[in-house]
Amino acid sequence: MNKKEFCVQIVQSLENVWNENILFDFAVKVQDETIQCHRLILAACSEFFKALFRSGMKEVTENCVVLKDVSCEVFRLIINTMYTGTSLLTLDNFIEVWQAAHMLQVKVMVNVCEEFAIRSCSLDTWENIYLHAKVLGSVKVLDKIHTFMLKNFEQIRHSTTFFQLSFKETHDLIKSQDLVVSKEDLVLESVIQWVEYGDGNQLNQNSNEDHTISGNKVKSNISLPSDEAKEIKESEDGLHRNNCLQNSNKTIGRAMHEVHTAYSIGHVKSSRKDKFRELLMQVRTCLVSHAAFYRVLKLRLFSEMEHSRELILDAMSNHVQEFRHGQWSSAAIHRSCSEYTNAGIYAYGSNGIFEIIIADKEQQFNIAQCKYLKENIQLVTFDGELYATGKEVGNTPYRMFVFCGKSWKEVIELPSPNLLLVSHGDFIYIINKDDKVLYSVDPKKREPNLEKLQIFLQMMLK
Repeated sequence: MNKKEFCVQIVQSLENVWNENILFDFAVKVQDETIQCHRLILAACSEFFKALFRSGMKEVTENCVVLKDVSCEVFRLIINTMYTGTSLLTLDNFIEVWQAAHMLQVKVMVNVCEEFAIRSCSLDTWENIYLHAKVLGSVKVLDKIHTFMLKNFEQIRHSTTFFQLSFKETHDLIKSQDLVVSKEDLVLESVIQWVEYGDGNQLNQNSNEDHTISGNKVKSNISLPSDEAKEIKESEDGLHRNNCLQNSNKTIGRAMHEVHTAYSIGHVKSSRKDKFRELLMQVRTCLVSHAAFYRVLKLRLFSEMEHSRELILDAMSNHVQEFRHGQWSSAAIHRSCSEYTNAGIYAYGSNGIFEIIIADKEQQFNIAQCKYLKENIQLVTFDGELYATGKEVGNTPYRMFVFCGKSWKEVIELPSPNLLLVSHGDFIYIINKDDKVLYSVDPKKREPNLEKLQIFLQMMLK
């Protein structure tokens, strides 16, 4: 017989003893019911009962203890798990069982509840689970919620719970390469909303009332991950432990009140503005659209914060920098969910050879050679496609080509090799450095042509 089979038989024997109502040596009174138990099982599964039995209190000599703030139904579920190794958790009862198991320090039941919370995490339940995991100090569940928020950011970013996240939690979300978002504009918008949250959305600060989260009252029977809770856990004085656990109303009420109202306090709210620049630095600002930039630059938040405004202006200028040398800005790195990847493209030699380097995958490969591009080569992207300008060796025309997957296709002939190309909006703009004239071209037209814009660029180019 192996160890696993032996354990199964032991649990089955314990269940039989419990069902046969024999050898009971201790009673637990919960509400109006008295539940018969065995000291050995209670002490083996619960740190609370183990300390009680060592305390020498009158409950030990009377073989009976009264539990407050735990319903009979919940305690029976916990006892059932102790004797049978099975749980009967549902979405309706697991929060209350989780709180009671934490109070009684039934580690196996706490683990069962945490696993159930993780499996049950959805758009309908995540806020309730998050708030209770926060109070109970469940790192395992909070890590799962973090992953859930990364994957469902666009759905959760308008929730009150998102706006109540701490700076660190918000920072870690925005910074993550694994954040799933359809466009970076939404990340910038969410950061601004998080910073500005509180105007007219402050929470009720009546600490003497019961607090309700998604229909579930937060009861007073939760042990906090604080110095007070550690003192309770480490103490071998059963009387001290019992008194602390049974009189935890004020402690728990205060804890849940802090979770609800922390960000409605003036000094916290002002500190969010102080942290705005740090959050903005985690947004991939070089991937944000110009339209989004124009909208946010009009906000009072930016007019009050010069350094943050500079970050936005730097990102906007990045859009028109066609030649970048050295390290690529972290604000221009596509997230893992993007259909795009970050790659460097360069031409070398006099054979019209182009090489792509994909930094995040450590790959590099050549793309189709273009015999017409050997001198004065420039590269520009437009509408997700790669365009190149250049000429053959000697007195040959200067032309623009587009890469079509396996080959290069000519787009248009250009007036001069002394050009500067910028892709923006619906056009590729071409600045002729010789005659200081600005042209535009729509390369998507069937027969593209250069449109001369009446802009004098002498001041810009001298």
